[in-house]
Amino acid sequence: MNTIQYVMLSLLAREPLSGYDIKQQMNGRISPFYKINNNQLYPVLAKLETEGLVELHAHERESYRPAKKIYKITDAGLEKLKEWVVEPSEPESFQMEFLLKQYSSWLVDLGS
Repeated sequence: MNTIQYVMLSLLAREPLSGYDIKQQMNGRISPFYKINNNQLYPVLAKLETEGLVELHAHERESYRPAKKIYKITDAGLEKLKEWVVEPSEPESFQMEFLLKQYSSWLVDLGS
């Protein structure tokens, strides 16, 4: 898996989100240390869904707008994210990965 997949799992671990909401949260929370292109978002979500790490949770419809697809992390996705948070980072990406892993460190039980 690549970093962008873990970033999306990190956001979905907090709450179910639409693709648009993921992008907004990435712009607000993650962009200081990691950038994503708009054209990467939906293909990565589709890949995560195919791998069973996220699932389409609901379709929300707001008046005249098209229905929003809401994604939710699965138990397998949560376990994958937890494993990534505690594994050592490669030296060339250490600083960026360290910050991203700290963003999800609340998921890890330090007693185990």
